[in-house]
Amino acid sequence: MKNTIRGRVIEIIKKDGQNLPDVLINGKSIPVFSGDLRKCGPVEKTKIGSRWEEENWMMWGFIGLPKEVGDYLVSEINKIKAEESLKIQQEINKKYQSIPGLKELENARDEIDNYHHQFARMMENEDNDGCQPPVGIKSDLKSLRIQYPKAADYLIAEDYYYSDNYVKSGEGKMAMERIEKGEDSQKVVQEMKDNFLEYCKNAVD
Repeated sequence: MKNTIRGRVIEIIKKDGQNLPDVLINGKSIPVFSGDLRKCGPVEKTKIGSRWEEENWMMWGFIGLPKEVGDYLVSEINKIKAEESLKIQQEINKKYQSIPGLKELENARDEIDNYHHQFARMMENEDNDGCQPPVGIKSDLKSLRIQYPKAADYLIAEDYYYSDNYVKSGEGKMAMERIEKGEDSQKVVQEMKDNFLEYCKNAVD
């Protein structure tokens, strides 16, 4: 629950609830920290500011909270989001530092994908007879894979991770984590492939 908006709000209220104003429900003053917030039903909507705020508080299940409480909770949630964003960025930076060439390979892959997307759009456009093709591919993905084998293996594991098959996805996730921790990427990827192949064989037996 902590990862949901409602879960975050409840955690904040458990921590700071006694310092917040009471909630007015049907004329009765009830402390915010007193219990189940679902009691804050469709009461005094004027206490919520804009329509956007009203719709979001309704979605989160907290319509009826005094505006000052709502403002405080939104402020705390934004702090949590900022901390999470910073943590995610730090993890991304750490990953790029531990896997040389990963950013270069990702950029090359994105360039190729974008080229094919733009080319397909050109072919579907009857007003473009090919005289305005997309910018050609400059990256040499094959050479980059040879130059950065660890990054190449990591992207293979990432492809597994994005699979719709939950077993394949799980194998990919574990392989990515192992490579990030410094294990031999070639060995990790081979074990990942072998594990999924074994799963497939067992599934059809």
